[in-house]
Amino acid sequence: MFSDEEIKKIKRDYRRLKSYKKCAEKNNISVYMAKKLIKGGANEKNKKRVKMKSVCENAGLQGDAEDYMEKRRRDALQFIGKCLDTMSSEDKLANAPINQIASAMGVVMDKFAKKDDDDGKLGEILKAVNRLE
Repeated sequence: MFSDEEIKKIKRDYRRLKSYKKCAEKNNISVYMAKKLIKGGANEKNKKRVKMKSVCENAGLQGDAEDYMEKRRRDALQFIGKCLDTMSSEDKLANAPINQIASAMGVVMDKFAKKDDDDGKLGEILKAVNRLE
């Protein structure tokens, strides 16, 4: 996005011109972007993007941050699947104390329960619990 030098120049222009609109016009950016850069929000996002890009490069990925995050999401979903398979094995359930089973069930239901602003997966959890019975 913007280098540190460009951001410093935009901030200097703003201090001199005392107007987001004039500063934006001078630097050929939108007024919205000028405000974000001057207040510091856009620079933080840019630093996060740069950091994510370096993480991707260090991980040996040729793609961008989205590719890296998608790979990590798939890995996490596979791990969660393995954990759920282990937790639902008959031997584990038969040997586990009831408080551990209740605790694990509560955590899983909290993560998948329907919230006001979320679709949730409570129905899937309840079907899985019914299959275990």
